[in-house]
Amino acid sequence: MLFAILGPTRQNVSTSFRQLEGSAQSPSVRFSVFNNYDEVLMAINANQAHAQVTSAIRALEKLPAKEREATPSTIFVGNYNNLLLLAKESMPDVDERRWPPVAEARSNVRFTEIHSFLEQLSAILNEGYVYNL
Repeated sequence: MLFAILGPTRQNVSTSFRQLEGSAQSPSVRFSVFNNYDEVLMAINANQAHAQVTSAIRALEKLPAKEREATPSTIFVGNYNNLLLLAKESMPDVDERRWPPVAEARSNVRFTEIHSFLEQLSAILNEGYVYNL
């Protein structure tokens, strides 16, 4: 999981990180510090990514059979690729060989293939979902 601490909280980040180093959470927690901002950005976790992937799967399953063989728009393919990146971010310890491929926007990928890729993402994310990672 990635935490980006922005702004004058830099001192607190070092203290918090040292406290986490000895905990069981430390291998999965990384901090990045940026200057001149006062926001805290938190990465997506497996539960959140799983919910988004599940929603995408449900939407695809509502397509008529004929439309499932069509080629999705570049926006849809980009959305799938974003879900893939979020899933990988939320589960960084998963073997790279298990992840479905990035879909090329100008390829012959069909909705049925994207559906299959999303099902694979769901299965991987379910491992983190079950264990509340």
